[in-house]
Amino acid sequence: MAGSRLERFGTVFTRVRDLIRSGVIKPKEKPLWYDVYKTFPPKRAPLHVKPVTSPFAKKQGIVPEIFYSEDKIRTGFYEQYGRGLRALDLSKSNFVSTCQRFVDKYRELKSHGMLDNSSLFEETAKALLKEGIILRRRGAPPTTSVRSWDGMCACVSFFGADGRGNDPRGSPATSVEHNQMDYLRT
Repeated sequence: MAGSRLERFGTVFTRVRDLIRSGVIKPKEKPLWYDVYKTFPPKRAPLHVKPVTSPFAKKQGIVPEIFYSEDKIRTGFYEQYGRGLRALDLSKSNFVSTCQRFVDKYRELKSHGMLDNSSLFEETAKALLKEGIILRRRGAPPTTSVRSWDGMCACVSFFGADGRGNDPRGSPATSVEHNQMDYLRT
């Protein structure tokens, strides 16, 4: 009996029976158990894979979806602000994403209980802005800081105040700014 000894394609009894029929095993060399098994066969056929009949076995079903309370906050954040310009830095163990900071601040403001859910989202964004985290709405043009003539810091779009790529002070934009504008338009 060379080959696999697993009973996938038949039981040991059927294999021995077939070997006796083919003449490989002579009738007087058959195993002692062969006649007993032939006279008293088992009530159920021995299978390679038995069905699970344990009362504690879990039935296969649909896995329920798991939603946490912060999932709604994250969904709203990504719908309103997108993924952001900053990539996740997974090399630092203490790195906290902008979205996670938003969720933490949202929960903090919600625990005070002074705001309703509609204004809580906007107040969270304002609170993060006070902490120095700038959130840019999805679809809004990117902004950069430019020093004005009087030394004040103004937030001006890459496209300029007139929307044609000119600097707000009147001088034309540099080639680097043109390249940035072309990149942002694609």
